[in-house]
Amino acid sequence: MAGSTGSRPGGSSVPRWPLFAALATHVGARRAAWLVAGGLAVIVVSAWFNRGFQSYDEHFQIIELAWYKLGRAPAETLAWEFREQMRPGVQPLIVAWSAQGLEAIGLTSPFLLAFLLRLASGLLAVWVSLALALHVLPEVRSDRLKVALVSGSLLLWFLPFSHVRFSADNWGGLLLFAGVCFLLDAVGEGRQAVAGARRRRQLGPVTAAAAAGLLLGFAFYCRYQLGFSIAGIGCWLVFVRRPGLRTLAALTAGFLAAAAACVLADRWLYDTWVFTPYEYARANLLEGKAAQFGVEPWWYYLAEMLMFLVPPFSLVLVGLLGAAAWFQRRHVLVWAALPFLVGHSLIGHKEDRFLVPMTWAVVPLLILAADRIASEGPGFLKRWMSSRAGRAGARAFVVVNLAILAVMAVKPSHETEVVFRWLWRAAEKEPITVYTTSESPYTFLNLEICFYRPRDLTVSRFETPDGLRRAAAAAPGRVFLFHRGFSPPDAIAASGLEITPVVRTLPEWVMRVNVNNWVSRMRVWTVFSIRAHAP
Repeated sequence: MAGSTGSRPGGSSVPRWPLFAALATHVGARRAAWLVAGGLAVIVVSAWFNRGFQSYDEHFQIIELAWYKLGRAPAETLAWEFREQMRPGVQPLIVAWSAQGLEAIGLTSPFLLAFLLRLASGLLAVWVSLALALHVLPEVRSDRLKVALVSGSLLLWFLPFSHVRFSADNWGGLLLFAGVCFLLDAVGEGRQAVAGARRRRQLGPVTAAAAAGLLLGFAFYCRYQLGFSIAGIGCWLVFVRRPGLRTLAALTAGFLAAAAACVLADRWLYDTWVFTPYEYARANLLEGKAAQFGVEPWWYYLAEMLMFLVPPFSLVLVGLLGAAAWFQRRHVLVWAALPFLVGHSLIGHKEDRFLVPMTWAVVPLLILAADRIASEGPGFLKRWMSSRAGRAGARAFVVVNLAILAVMAVKPSHETEVVFRWLWRAAEKEPITVYTTSESPYTFLNLEICFYRPRDLTVSRFETPDGLRRAAAAAPGRVFLFHRGFSPPDAIAASGLEITPVVRTLPEWVMRVNVNNWVSRMRVWTVFSIRAHAP
């Protein structure tokens, strides 16, 4: 959407992109350009290097379901949730359409498809992060905190790693807070965000409300637990903002339209009409299947945040989030995030990734709390924030954040992807056989990965060194051994075969820095090339 150019006192001319132009009115054009360019660069790097899947659900509940619908994964290889008909079909449908689109132009690599899904997720994340920041910026009085809001929304160390995931958790949060931005426009609280950046076309309140409802509906179908947040947002509308009936009707209509589209996606996935939110609640809550995967106490997430947000900085950050819940108790972000956190704290089964949808609200809430304390807080807190110690602590956090961000941007999400990629390329040249001393490299939690497995690859169980020798002699250069460890089993090492490692999940030199035996918590996989010596 185009917009007029403008300028900010002391800054350079503002580009015609409305989102950027609005951002420049708050932090200056040059600084805005550097921040947006840095955020985009980190997202692209993260999308490229954060390969593999972060959680099993990210892969087995989305990608493998799409592969099943494309006829490339048998139903018996799918997770138990498929038989319960409780997982939504909208994201698998996106994967299936994306795969078919790439294949139509001759691109068949699953690794390219996975990268493009991560890249699309990350680029949308930049847009939503900036849009959300713009709706908060008018409420921030400190120029320094305005810069912190924009930079933190793009560059807080765990956000790029999380925001490039094509997962239900990340996409649920992405769509939810995109919907919040449209909702704020609909009720008249987003107009200051675009001050100084006129638009050729601006959505009216009813249209914005319908768009918000549509996005909230899709968010719910990505992650049903976002019903806690959507209920909180609804309460905020009714008890705090009190919009007109037309706005509420448009919001409801948009939500129902998204739900109807998602029901059609579920019909595509299961080949029958099914209401997946009910099936999800029935299996996990009424039948208690979620609790079978472990339960945690109600304070679990608080303890995890104190550890995850890098001690000792986490003490301040968690304290600021608590202050935001009080000082900004009429803010829509609090009404979205607090019910979500309370609801998840009351549910027995807990995982860290369940809070990923709320990572979008973390930086805005931190900045709102810090700004309120800096202007209206107790005197000793205001003095500490402006003291030499306070400024040194802030600078130390920036340094630590950038160091961790640099690592997270190039860290694979799952170390086994390098093995899958090598096997795929090897099988592209000619059919290969991979012998294994344990289970298949494509087996996780008794589930089979079909997405990364090439058609011309056969996995066979290793029986004896003589059998391996005969296979290597019959197909020279096309026989490999998969083993979970750095070195082959003793029986194979002593067999007289030519054994050469060709790919590993971790290099051998990591054993020199195996402090606290951290390698034992990683997947150490090796693929060896097997050749029989000429008689």
